[in-house]
Amino acid sequence: ANELEFDGLLIAFENWPSSSDVIEAVREISVLTNHLPLIVVGGIKTADDVLQILDAGANLVQCYTLLVEQGPVGMKNMILSLTSSAP
Repeated sequence: ANELEFDGLLIAFENWPSSSDVIEAVREISVLTNHLPLIVVGGIKTADDVLQILDAGANLVQCYTLLVEQGPVGMKNMILSLTSSAP
């Protein structure tokens, strides 16, 4: 990615066994790409998943799985949870 002068990467996860596997993969990719901007998609279901993925090196997180499984109310609850935990 760095040699090809990419501006960033979209990392899509599907059917991963656990969010901890996704978090570790994001951490490794972030280091391997010299902290190139990362967009992470797939399997994000909770505000804690979002925070951990961002902490692992992602710059943006798409929460489609949460929206499909819990609908707009679930998305609203996650956003409220994130904004109430912000410093």
